[in-house]
Amino acid sequence: MWADVDTQDETPSPASAVSFRESLYPADLQKANREVIYAFDLTNIELTWAFIVTWYNVTFYRDEPSRQIRNSFQAVLTTNGENSFVIFYYNKIQWTTGTASNGNNQGLGGTAAQVGFDAGDGTNRYMLNVSCTKEVLYVNNLSNIGIPGEYVFQVDSNIIQTPPLITRPTRSTLPPLSTIATTATTICECTRKNIYLDIVAVMDNSQSMAEGGIFQIQGTLAMVIGGLTINSSPGDSSRIALVTFASNAINVAGLNAFNNTDTFEEILFGITVLNDSNVDIISGLQMANTILSKNTDRKRVVILYTSAYDDADFQNPVPLALNMRKDNIRIITVAFSQYMGSDEVNNVGKLAWPGFNFDSQQPDIEDSIYNALCHSESHKDAKKLADTADRFQLSSNKISVNYDEIIGSGSTATVHIGDY
Repeated sequence: MWADVDTQDETPSPASAVSFRESLYPADLQKANREVIYAFDLTNIELTWAFIVTWYNVTFYRDEPSRQIRNSFQAVLTTNGENSFVIFYYNKIQWTTGTASNGNNQGLGGTAAQVGFDAGDGTNRYMLNVSCTKEVLYVNNLSNIGIPGEYVFQVDSNIIQTPPLITRPTRSTLPPLSTIATTATTICECTRKNIYLDIVAVMDNSQSMAEGGIFQIQGTLAMVIGGLTINSSPGDSSRIALVTFASNAINVAGLNAFNNTDTFEEILFGITVLNDSNVDIISGLQMANTILSKNTDRKRVVILYTSAYDDADFQNPVPLALNMRKDNIRIITVAFSQYMGSDEVNNVGKLAWPGFNFDSQQPDIEDSIYNALCHSESHKDAKKLADTADRFQLSSNKISVNYDEIIGSGSTATVHIGDY
């Protein structure tokens, strides 16, 4: 349930929790065995390990402890060392959308939650067809195994496998089967006008980029950014900053410099090639990282254009890029092979978020950048689970959660945060 869960105000004794644990307990493994054997009509599987993540009674961003609109759901990863499976359980689903995704005060509307799998590379996704629609509110009434709110998938190969159509007697009334969408050409019907990001365009304007390269960057950025809603004020819009670099980086314009695309293009097309042959990527990324270091509700993206790449010794930009990735800043790279061999400059892709490395010569470069922006905007902050765990750990080293409604254990389990 890829939605904007928020539990930060559930203090001092949380009425809701996000918890996760590794399990070798026989009771958990036996339940997982039963689910997998039933789903795939097997005789035995003998699962030996499980990892359980539970979202219990959670509400949407921004959190209000008095809010009665709540969701409870769970994901289980399990394996026997050879065959691996994922089980989704949906118990109570009352909202689909956080306010940052244009949801209303009932947690509905806007860009609704996604259900399925995502490799995080902008390409490989596997979603229930109710994802990003109002119908995702009823995911707890649907199933791919005939048991409302339960889904089982086999995930030990490149192709995610769903169970065969179940015609044998089921354990409960068979609801409509939810089908799967495997295409990823559009992320939840993302449109440029609705993209909500902080973007820093980092441009190599060294001598090696040449005028033709600079002009191509300007044209590409004008097309991509020109389709966005640009405004420095809070709201459904993006902010854009400009940085250039050769021997050193220059902050051409900060995130609050533009309130429309016309002024952005005026500054963009005023950038010229320098009489400087050095290409210091680290200086450009450091400047971008500084610009994006301030707290913001928007997701953060860097678009890096370069004509050269060097990761030897002190010039290696990889550690900086990895630190930015840990801070959930996504880097899009565009390699220009003006004077350098294309294989060499394409190594700049090492800095990119998975699937976000591009070549200036590819014909669909604008669409590729646009899709990467869409993918960045639609995904919730991956740090939230860890941040939530940290907050709970500060107030208590354990959370008691009743699993009777969620995994049917019939007892109260104590989940220790960090036991994974």
